[in-house]
Amino acid sequence: MAKYKSQATTKYYGLGGTGKVYTNTQSDGLAKSLSNAGYLIGQGEDKRIDRKKDKAIAKIDELYASGKSFETIQSEILANKHPDLTGKYIEATTNYHAGKVKAAEVIKEIEANKNEYDYRDTSQSLETFYEKFLPKFESMDKATILGFSKTFNVYKSTEAVKDAENRSAWASEVKISEGVTLIETLPTDMIAAELGNTIKDMQTSVPSTDGSSKPNQLYTNQETLSVLLRSVNKIIAEAETEADLERAEAILNADLGFGKDGQKLGSLGSRNHKEILKAKEDLLKKKRALIINDRVEKDEQEKKEIRELNASIFEEVEVEGTADGEVITRPKNHAELMEIR
Repeated sequence: MAKYKSQATTKYYGLGGTGKVYTNTQSDGLAKSLSNAGYLIGQGEDKRIDRKKDKAIAKIDELYASGKSFETIQSEILANKHPDLTGKYIEATTNYHAGKVKAAEVIKEIEANKNEYDYRDTSQSLETFYEKFLPKFESMDKATILGFSKTFNVYKSTEAVKDAENRSAWASEVKISEGVTLIETLPTDMIAAELGNTIKDMQTSVPSTDGSSKPNQLYTNQETLSVLLRSVNKIIAEAETEADLERAEAILNADLGFGKDGQKLGSLGSRNHKEILKAKEDLLKKKRALIINDRVEKDEQEKKEIRELNASIFEEVEVEGTADGEVITRPKNHAELMEIR
């Protein structure tokens, strides 16, 4: 568009002047009108381009919804089957949105194959698991990669948080289970005297893993408590006789010695944590159940023995065998019957 330059001055001419001369006010109004007209034309062109971009996005969504893959859509665009998706104003928009479509495809494929990933396997990581699903970025332009990254990185960061939480919980579970195994090596008759020393060994200081000078503990106080509580609950769950519960009672009642600050730790059972109170309640219930069960089994055994003795009253005693192999028997005599009774 030609740039308008005001030709007006503040001079006024008489009849000899050639043509009408505009005043300064009039010429500024004309300049403003021309400037506004240019702005409106530019604004209209921007709106037209935006409408094209919106239509391109809608078209990509339509093609994807129809079941076409990212690769199919891209090949059709290159084959000029969709002229509304080409052109200097919408090419970047088309590729950017196509990249988002590809990210959605990859996410769906990852979700469908999540059973192949195991956060408990230390040889695996989310990064290596994702590799086989990711596209070849060297074949994509910057706009497509940007669209892909914009969508995929949101998913990736959310899954990374979940993965970290799962791995942390699993590592803690493994650590507690290993601690229970350590407690299980201590004989029941030594628990009262040695459990405190075993706990002290479990809380040995080890080098820090975060680079700081402050050492960590192999097992923290909370982890040690979890180990002892898990040990008690395991014994309660697996106990088959009242005698089996003696080990759980020994762990609950053992003196744990002194802490690093010299404070007496007392026993596990002396604490009022709800988990410990629950374990003590479960222990009492299991003990009562096993006492009743032991009595029932004892009664059943006595009844069985009585039935067998009563049946034996009528069993005859073998006397001798004949030459041809025939066995001769007789009824029990008085002395034998009295012994049974």
